[in-house]
Amino acid sequence: MGEYQISGPEIDFNDHIFDGLSVKIINYSPFIQIWMFSSDESYISQYRNTRSNIVNREKANTIRKKILAQTLNTTESEIIVELGDNGKPLLRNPPSTLEFSTSYTHSCWVLAISHKGSIGIDIEKIAPASIEHIFKVAFSDREQAMLKRCPPGATFESWTAKEAYLKYIKKGFNENLRQVEVIDGRIYHRRIEQDLSLFSGRINNEYALSLVYPVYPKTDGSILL
Repeated sequence: MGEYQISGPEIDFNDHIFDGLSVKIINYSPFIQIWMFSSDESYISQYRNTRSNIVNREKANTIRKKILAQTLNTTESEIIVELGDNGKPLLRNPPSTLEFSTSYTHSCWVLAISHKGSIGIDIEKIAPASIEHIFKVAFSDREQAMLKRCPPGATFESWTAKEAYLKYIKKGFNENLRQVEVIDGRIYHRRIEQDLSLFSGRINNEYALSLVYPVYPKTDGSILL
């Protein structure tokens, strides 16, 4: 049985201001940028009868439209985002090769923008008390056997990798998470290894985040991460 990668690196973002809001941005590669907004901003709603701050998705989507307009050097009115057949938001206008992926969790949301190929991102709050439930719904027996020997963060990194992969292939919730396995830092779908790139890491040991994107070959035949 292979060994699971116990945990990814800590992720460092750079602080910026966008549209009057604090945002953390990482230029992950020449083709990929990640934006992260967190709980101290106006798009977070305190719902009645709950102690958790929940992202107001309507407001977050308005911010996303502004970011896409800036990235594409166009106006917000030109940006049209529609849900695809499997529920994944897709850029319908203006015509562009740009793709994006969004994920929401408690008090925070992230946006990944790709200028070269499909992209999938997922973020989850690390909550050890929920691991047993997550094992039942998201992990195969061989994954559980490995993850039970690892710190809690590893379970959430693996979970976000599965979710990010399903966004990458535009399947969303139309596939059973147990059909997707993360073993030794590689993704297997129905036991077939997928030819793609996967990054998983942690943010302040509070959130796990995963990014799935294509393998970018360099002109010399090597691989560009």
